[in-house]
Amino acid sequence: MSITALASCRAVGHAGDPSYPRDGADVYRRAKEHAGVQAFRGFAEQLSAQELSRERLLIFFASMTAFVRYITPGIPALAVRLSDELYPVVPYRCHGIAAHILDASMDEYGLNGTKPHAELLRDFALYFELTEEEIMAPENAVPAANELGDNLRDWYRSAPVAFGLGVHTASEVTGYEEAYGFHHAFLTPPKYGLTPELEAFTYVKTHVENEGDHSTDVVRCLDDYIALRPNNMEEILAGNDTYMVLYERMFSEMSAAVFG
Repeated sequence: MSITALASCRAVGHAGDPSYPRDGADVYRRAKEHAGVQAFRGFAEQLSAQELSRERLLIFFASMTAFVRYITPGIPALAVRLSDELYPVVPYRCHGIAAHILDASMDEYGLNGTKPHAELLRDFALYFELTEEEIMAPENAVPAANELGDNLRDWYRSAPVAFGLGVHTASEVTGYEEAYGFHHAFLTPPKYGLTPELEAFTYVKTHVENEGDHSTDVVRCLDDYIALRPNNMEEILAGNDTYMVLYERMFSEMSAAVFG
């Protein structure tokens, strides 16, 4: 979905409605309550219930790779644009506000003691004897994973900053869900010989350890931003909703392809 096609995804409601989001926690909750989260939870429940063949694991890993491939560099790109937008208004605070987003890059780039997350995802796939070429091939991923991944590149770099903040907030919501959902699905009951101590499982383990902090940070960032840009709430919600609509479609397609 291109940036020019966002009008159809604008948030319903207006600032006069009692239920209209007011702060960062409301935006976070909006994504948390979206049907996209339920689509993921349904996928994770099915993943917990069975051991997948190599062919079906390939769909899973190729789709996840297509989905997340531009998030790591996208986060600092958004943080820089946020600093630039707020500098004329609060030149001494703007970088601190943006730092709440930028902090997630420490984990994404592997600066907190792990490999970069892209490498961790690859290592997880290699554990199942999948190859880099296979998981990077777009044709092995479901269509919505390719679409969401392509759009994330533009949303972090080119969309209005408020829209990007809405996208990033939704991404942190779904990242939290994925961390705990995949941790449970791959370990309970034990399947594939995985344990939390295995290096190949670091991709899941590190997300469980850090996603809660990232969620707290993004809410704080939104609160600071909304206080300075209260008229941009609709754009934030548009980014939030647009991401979640594609996310829901992606996991619906993954459920059909992997378990159908």
